[in-house]
Amino acid sequence: MKPLGLLLVMMLPMATASTALADGAKEAASAEDPTRLAIGDGGYVKLSALLQGWLKVARQSDTSSTFRIRRAEIKIKGEIIKDLFGFGVMIDPAKMLEQDVTKKTLYDSAGQPVVDQDGNPVTISDHGPAGSILQDLWVSVLTKYADISIGQFKIPVSWEGLNSSGKLVFAERAVVSGAHAPNGILPKDHFKGYGDRRGMGAKVEKKFKYVGYFVGLFNGQGRNRLDLDNFKDLAVRVEGYPYPGIMIGGMAYMTLRDKDGQANATDRWEGDFRVAIDPVIFQAEYIRGRDYDENGKGRTSHGFYATLAWSIIPEVQIKVRGGGFDYDVSSGDNALWEAAGGLTYFFDKYDANLKLDYFMYKSTAPSANVEHQVIFAAQAHF
Repeated sequence: MKPLGLLLVMMLPMATASTALADGAKEAASAEDPTRLAIGDGGYVKLSALLQGWLKVARQSDTSSTFRIRRAEIKIKGEIIKDLFGFGVMIDPAKMLEQDVTKKTLYDSAGQPVVDQDGNPVTISDHGPAGSILQDLWVSVLTKYADISIGQFKIPVSWEGLNSSGKLVFAERAVVSGAHAPNGILPKDHFKGYGDRRGMGAKVEKKFKYVGYFVGLFNGQGRNRLDLDNFKDLAVRVEGYPYPGIMIGGMAYMTLRDKDGQANATDRWEGDFRVAIDPVIFQAEYIRGRDYDENGKGRTSHGFYATLAWSIIPEVQIKVRGGGFDYDVSSGDNALWEAAGGLTYFFDKYDANLKLDYFMYKSTAPSANVEHQVIFAAQAHF
């Protein structure tokens, strides 16, 4: 036999053994968690989803109702190299359904407004362009003391806004932490809560037994948007865990800029507290913000909420919430108060449950009506 052939024959058992070892490592990795698919050097990939369907009934001067696909989040995450190099991406096709609707006047061929029988201009609904379904995307280097990520993810403003939508006590977040103000209560361009926002950037974070931290640098333009200037937003959040189930947190978020009156700059300060010891959950947040317009003029706003939930039996939870948001503390006509109560039935805790929640919103604007909402929500998560 020629030397090359002899060498190949000798290497064949070694190659077979190496393949067997690699396959064995992947099988062992898969056996640790059968919901994960083994990849790379001892790594894994995992698919998960959060699905929520709503029936929403609202009343101001009249009553409206609609079915809604609230969330259809599909997430893929994993590690290429175990405990060293991770990744993740999350999309939400339901975002394609959340288009802004504006009223536009209808004009005739001569360029004159079309009027109805009472002489009023006829308007039509104009749907804006659909938003992107991309929510999160990150690539991470994982270490013992710091996980370093670059991509797009939530900014750490509001504990409730930062954490999973699948573990909310109520069907919708509190007004200050991310819910939209009801139509007609405050002008739509006035308000979306401080939290539940995303941005492109980089972050360093880690949680330990008694403390956790988050430091991030963001474009400051929102999700799926490149930076429009050279100023970045810095976020720092610190959490303490003095006892299992108890969290005390604080956060600062600010635009790094040349001067205090920098146009389009943003500042946020927050304190929050949470106790989750069965059968009780109590959580509260206070957030204060300052925003500068295109001329560098500042506007101060602030808001809070407190939520209390009690599982009277393992399957049934009763809950109440109160809070408010003041869009401009210099004016008395821009505050929105909220009160809520409801029931949750757990089939399998947060993976399968039903919520029946009531919300009341009251504005300080003299011409605004009180709005009442009832939301029935079904959630599936895996």
